[in-house]
Amino acid sequence: MTASAYDRADAVPALTIRRVRPDELTAFLRVLGDAYGRSVDDYFVDAWRGAFDYDRNRGLFLGDRLVGTGTSGLVSVTAPGPTTVSVACTGNLTVDGAVTIPGLAERMFRQQCREHRDEGLPFVVFTVMDIMKKFHFRVGSAPVTESVRLSLTPDRSPVADGHVHGSVEDVPLGSAELRDVHRDAAATTVGMMIREPAWMGAVRRLAAVPVRPEVWGYREAGRLQGFAVFRPVSDSDGRRTVLVVDELTTIGPAACHALVGRLLASGADQVVIEHWRLDDPLRIWLGDRVGVQRGPLRDGLWMRILDVPGTLTSRQYAGAGQVTLEVADRFLPEVSGRFLLEVDADGPRCRPSRGPVDVRLTVGALAAVYFGATSGRAVLESGRAVASDVDAGKRFSALFRTDQIPFSGPEW
Repeated sequence: MTASAYDRADAVPALTIRRVRPDELTAFLRVLGDAYGRSVDDYFVDAWRGAFDYDRNRGLFLGDRLVGTGTSGLVSVTAPGPTTVSVACTGNLTVDGAVTIPGLAERMFRQQCREHRDEGLPFVVFTVMDIMKKFHFRVGSAPVTESVRLSLTPDRSPVADGHVHGSVEDVPLGSAELRDVHRDAAATTVGMMIREPAWMGAVRRLAAVPVRPEVWGYREAGRLQGFAVFRPVSDSDGRRTVLVVDELTTIGPAACHALVGRLLASGADQVVIEHWRLDDPLRIWLGDRVGVQRGPLRDGLWMRILDVPGTLTSRQYAGAGQVTLEVADRFLPEVSGRFLLEVDADGPRCRPSRGPVDVRLTVGALAAVYFGATSGRAVLESGRAVASDVDAGKRFSALFRTDQIPFSGPEW
């Protein structure tokens, strides 16, 4: 076998990966800012400072020079059940463009994965820019949630709904009630994750530049049950106004109906919801009041498995059954193995096995079916999973079938 890029990088003695000290924060952010084409001003540094996790974030150093970044933090994510799983959220994997040593991103990501595996975490989640998708496919990651951009063209008439009994009001962007709504919505939405309040606050501050968004909340029986974070945008000639909704998070349909109705009745020529779930109810209840256009699919959350038994026992399953999986992992060989997954009335169990294999698959294919965004049948048809016979394929597909399409919403 020929040496891979990350094998060659492992042999470079001048490279180290370690924690970032407080006095190195600006250097860290400069590398990060250069990678994303963003200037590092005082606002940017201050927004990061309050949420920077010095215990978990890592810098890649060439001698004393910081040349790469990788962030990480603990989050909770909702798995099929629904059930809440404690995992790590990694991100901002960047390398200074002036450094031409191959395999540095692989080296950084492998260390992050192994550190979190040593912590006992079953998998990591993250979002991926288009330029990094090939990289993450190559190292065994997979997209696990998707969304669409929804464009709504109103007829300027309010949207009435008989079971909406609350009211829509302005809410401060930094309100703790927004975090409460997000947490409660995430608890029942497969694929959503909950970040620490400091991190959510930092991301919201960064998202507010250069235009500070507005927030409308839906309140019923004294409790906020949903919110929309949006900003008005004018087209090039200034004749049309578009409300761009960066986040719409609700608990139950009444809040969703009320907030979308208020946005449509605002007088804007168009309402664009940036992140909308695939099991779209809007076209059903809006009827012919509005023109609805769905954009192309957009990746949301990605996942990288660190421990197969820990991952497969962290979710619930629709029914009983068993299947023996042989999982191949070239990037993290310690994850590979043969495992028996058994599900009965007592819940799931997974352990190493020497029995006959029902399905052989890559670690990325297993990640793809975990949340239910991709069916077992689909990964079998893709060739990334191979069943020993028809019955084994059916048992595999049946075990991982879910009744909720996963949805993660925006990154924060």
